[in-house]
Amino acid sequence: MKRQYVAASLAAISALGVLFVAAPAHGIQEREQNGTRNPQNIGRVSSVPIRVSGQITGNRDEDVFRFELSPGQNVKATLTVNGDIDLEVLEDSNLDGKLAGGDTKKISINEGKQTEEVIYRNMRSRYGFVRIMDSGGAGLSGIVAYNLTITAVSANGRPVIQNR
Repeated sequence: MKRQYVAASLAAISALGVLFVAAPAHGIQEREQNGTRNPQNIGRVSSVPIRVSGQITGNRDEDVFRFELSPGQNVKATLTVNGDIDLEVLEDSNLDGKLAGGDTKKISINEGKQTEEVIYRNMRSRYGFVRIMDSGGAGLSGIVAYNLTITAVSANGRPVIQNR
C-alpha cells in the first residue's frame, strides 16, 4: 500500500512538472498609441511564449512593445501577418529602459505576406523592444493584422524559467 501511494505521488509530481513546462502561452491584445514614445509593456519574456495580436492601420502606424529579460539571453520574435509589414527587435543599448535612436537592432524585412522572424543573440540589456511597422514600400492600404510571438532562450540553450 505504501509503495502504491509513493508511486502515485511521484506520478502526480511528474505530471505537474510536465504541466509546468508545457504551460500555454499567454495572449495580449495590442492597445493603440503604443509607439516609440509610449511602448506597451508586455512583461518578462521566458521560454513560455508571449503572444500579442494586433494590427497596423497605415504607413504611419507602428506598434512598439517593451519586454524584460535576464541579460545574456537570446530572444526570438516571430510575426505572422496577412500583409507586408516588418519586424524589428531592439536592445536597450544605453540601459535607460527607453527606446532611443542608438539602440542596437535586428530587423526582418521579408517581402509580401511572409512570416517575419528575428533571433537576437546574447542581449546584454535588461530591456528589449519589438517594433512592428509598415514595410516602407508604397504604403499600406487597409489594415494588416498580425500575431507576434516572443520567447527567450538562455545562451546555453536551456529553457528560461520566469521569475516573478
